[in-house]
Amino acid sequence: MNAPAGVANDTPIGLAPGVVLRCDLALSNPYSAFDVESGIRHELSPLAFLLLHVMEDASVRPSAIAAALAARGVPTRGRAFHAGLARLLDAGLATTDRPVARRPTRRGMLEPLLTAVPVASTPVEMEVHFTSTCNLRCRHCFVSADGEPSAAEMPAADWRGVFDQLESARVWQIVVSGGEPLVHPEARHIVEDLAQRQFATALLTNGTLIDSALAYALSAPRFSVVVSLDGATERVHDALRGDGAFARAMSGISRLGERGCRFSLSTTLHAGNTHEMEDLVRLARDCGAESVGFIALDPIGRAAENADLHLAGEQRQDALRRCQELALRYGDTIPIRYLDPRSCDPSPSSPGNSRLISCAAGTTWGAIRSDGALFPCVYAFAAPEFAVGSLLTDDLVDLWRTDRWSIFRGGLSLDSLIECRDCPEAVACTIRNCRMRALFSGRGLLGPPPGCPQQAACADREPGERR
Repeated sequence: MNAPAGVANDTPIGLAPGVVLRCDLALSNPYSAFDVESGIRHELSPLAFLLLHVMEDASVRPSAIAAALAARGVPTRGRAFHAGLARLLDAGLATTDRPVARRPTRRGMLEPLLTAVPVASTPVEMEVHFTSTCNLRCRHCFVSADGEPSAAEMPAADWRGVFDQLESARVWQIVVSGGEPLVHPEARHIVEDLAQRQFATALLTNGTLIDSALAYALSAPRFSVVVSLDGATERVHDALRGDGAFARAMSGISRLGERGCRFSLSTTLHAGNTHEMEDLVRLARDCGAESVGFIALDPIGRAAENADLHLAGEQRQDALRRCQELALRYGDTIPIRYLDPRSCDPSPSSPGNSRLISCAAGTTWGAIRSDGALFPCVYAFAAPEFAVGSLLTDDLVDLWRTDRWSIFRGGLSLDSLIECRDCPEAVACTIRNCRMRALFSGRGLLGPPPGCPQQAACADREPGERR
């Protein structure tokens, strides 16, 4: 393989703008790079990681890269070195163009955390709530959001400090939710700041507050927007979200399209809207959405009070089948996704069929409440005992590497879950991993997970009878 011109001519090469490097030695794929604009994650070989790491903060001539690696005992003679550089240039991870200024990040490789389950060196993704307030009163809201903001909600200036920490920790992506994030009085300023950051941002919104100025800010390459649309018609959508919500959401969607924003639609499936699934797919396709996602209703929060919305087990299965059929019919024009919150995935790095309890929360994922408090996930926001610290006063990486996360990192085992440990499906089950969801639904930290298909059988047992 011939060396590309830039390599052959010893032209300086730098890490491409928008690429975030990570080294997580405890995970099964320890070396990776994430393109915050395309959303593509690249798994790297040790050599590829070292090449990119050397050029991370400034463009470096290939001869200098070779010298830096040789000083570390890495052989750089022969074709492998030049071929490695060529592949990084072809993949868009490196560039010979003059790089944009990069914010400082933590140098070096953090030692892996010694925990019972594999844990990332720093958080990979974070969920962020600017506010707990919402301009709607949706019947299915799992956090029961209302119009009363917390007095402790942070202003834009404090959020800038938090975002600095996320960049320093090499976080790949944040998911902004709430409440309705655009209700925040400084929402546009926060969005404009996020557009410049060295991580991707996915904003979840009801779409009703998107004006032309916000749509322009949301059109930045590192943004994607997910608009909740729970019906293809005004009657069905507004029955869940209130009068006029459909018209305002469609207006917001139109503004996103006019500005060329990357956006998707998300529908919460309940007993009153599954008949509009195909119409929603067509609407998403026709309005320029990148994808449409269907999420089965989670009967917690305000949804628990509205039994007429709940999906029976066979209705959930039917919804899944219909999604699969729609994906076959429309998948070549728009991706279709389906999620059931009652299927909680284990940590992406944890071994299958483990008796240890772990999920993404506290292993690769964290959540930041509107007052700056750090939690394992948003389900824990109402339980102050699970706050790990405050990003207003503490350092994110230091907090991540404390032992305060122990119960989320293998500190609980299946034997701790009295209602689950004797279940015939217990070892293979993943829904039992989400302990915060059990707590949030009022069943306690060690209680049975909401929506467990085995619970009906449990209810029929005699006291003390094993399953």
